[in-house]
Amino acid sequence: MRLVLVLCAALLVVACSEDTEDDEGAGVPTATATTATQPRPVRLARADAAKRARVSAGKIRVVGVTRKTWSDSCLGVRTPDVLCAQVITTGYRVTFSVRGERVIYHTDRRSSFVRAPR
Repeated sequence: MRLVLVLCAALLVVACSEDTEDDEGAGVPTATATTATQPRPVRLARADAAKRARVSAGKIRVVGVTRKTWSDSCLGVRTPDVLCAQVITTGYRVTFSVRGERVIYHTDRRSSFVRAPR
């Protein structure tokens, strides 16, 4: 019983951690990669940034892409009245240049993305 409590406490600490970690290693897409070679969630986030700015996706420049491990299903972006599953979620932190302004998105590795607050 004690072991179960210790394991549950450890999982809770990990899941509730607000900090994200930078994951380093091979396979991290670069800002200089072509649109076709960027991961799908990066392309989707870029399209969203273009739609919000009312410009073509070609006008959105990828400044940086960093592999991240988010502590929840909300990709590290807290929103009032939204419940987030406390589950480790891998993805990317993507920085775009939109009309000279830096815009940051958080993504998972499949198709979810959220624009990070300023």
